Amino acid sequence: MKKMLLLLFSGFLYAQPTIDWDKTLGGAYSDEVMAIKTLPDGKIILVGSSDSEISGDKTEYCRGYNDYWAFLLEADGTPIWQTAIGADYTETARKIEPAPDGGFFISGESWSGASGDKTLPNRGVNDFWIVKLDADGNLLWERSVGGDDRDEMGYLLPLADGGVVVAGASNSGISGDKSQSLRGITDYWVFRIDNQGQLLWEKTIGGGGYDFPTRISLAQNGNFLVSGSSRSAMTGDRTIPRIGTVDNWIVELSTDGQIVGQQAQPFDFDLSELISDGNYVVCGMKQYGPETTGEYIAKRSPSGALIWEFNGPITIGLVSAKCCVSAPDGGFYYIQEHPVTGNTLTKRTTDGTLVWQRPIDMGAGIVRALYKQPDNSLIMATMSAADITSDKSEISRGQGDYWIVKFNPESELSVDAPSQSKIVAYPNPVENVLYLSNTDGKVEIFNTLGQKIGNAEVSQTHNSVSFPYASGNYLVRFTDQISGETQTLKIIK
Repeated sequence: MKKMLLLLFSGFLYAQPTIDWDKTLGGAYSDEVMAIKTLPDGKIILVGSSDSEISGDKTEYCRGYNDYWAFLLEADGTPIWQTAIGADYTETARKIEPAPDGGFFISGESWSGASGDKTLPNRGVNDFWIVKLDADGNLLWERSVGGDDRDEMGYLLPLADGGVVVAGASNSGISGDKSQSLRGITDYWVFRIDNQGQLLWEKTIGGGGYDFPTRISLAQNGNFLVSGSSRSAMTGDRTIPRIGTVDNWIVELSTDGQIVGQQAQPFDFDLSELISDGNYVVCGMKQYGPETTGEYIAKRSPSGALIWEFNGPITIGLVSAKCCVSAPDGGFYYIQEHPVTGNTLTKRTTDGTLVWQRPIDMGAGIVRALYKQPDNSLIMATMSAADITSDKSEISRGQGDYWIVKFNPESELSVDAPSQSKIVAYPNPVENVLYLSNTDGKVEIFNTLGQKIGNAEVSQTHNSVSFPYASGNYLVRFTDQISGETQTLKIIK
């Protein structure tokens, strides 16, 4: 005897985001994107490093071994302009930020002497190299800043006067542009450049250990806040105790570069993501042994208190969680890197529950950035050497390309309440065959991750649907052949 049952369930789940568009950009050799930003008009600015000559998408020659290579894209991924900036050896781009005048600042490191686009000699092993472009990608000015050792990772804060403040890490002593001694192993080094590329001031900030900045921002009073990871005790410029073995050391500078305050937090908030409930999610990797790691995620309060943590399976090779961004429903997205399964776009709820995982079919490659847009779509920037895949629509240009992907916002699979139900599904729980009554249309079957796993056409004379799936909960979405109306039901097996 058939048991007919209306579905007594209402609610929704989110389906994995689909790809809106993807764009491959590259030359004949190796090109690696490093940073990406969405502009208020929807356009996308990005920068990386290239050792390709004129080939593929690249229209400018390589000045040395590696140049900065920047693109401005339309909102649909169509290139508007590109520019290469470099000198006779190696330049590695790190960050890009829009300037108030519509142009762009780029920061990175240079190992080159005065040559190509670079007008100043190299001071040490490598220097900061700051570049200003106009809105059309033309080089307006460039400035190298360095001492006698390594100076790297320039975080950018564009200013209303057209200048920029840069915060990076330095191993240099008094030499070149650096007027203050090295405090420890590595120090914060902050400098200000005016709107013509002239160095206004520079400031060394450090304790006796390892201090590495990860952000510079503007305080409410107009001063500058420099923060990052610190392993220093109360030595040098550090006047407050360290919290644990490593903490987040925040230093406030006046507009002329003088230290006016400092504070410490129990973990590096700059490497975390603030989510809608006011707490922070930290994504990273846990080292278990010389060759074993695991994905690590933690949620902490603003005071640093641990709310929950997740430790992924121990794996041979490098496994990590990275590029965490908040989701509109209070959860968060991130990229899981795995030596076997590759890169996976992942979503978890605010309490850490896994919602879905979407493998990214990109071959061997590195995800450098994940950026949420105002409409809740996601932009991902990667380096990929893959040809056409199920996700990648264009062939590889060389040994490694920029690969930019836009994911559509998540879609909701709504489950209709009993009062709205127009069709009947039976039996429920189902065994191997599901029947739908009084139906002419299309059936789609989804698992609890929102993945479509089956489909069928049904009619009043052929109303059975094969259900060869494992035990669990499923959603069945029916689309009426005539009206186009949809109805989604929960099915148990």
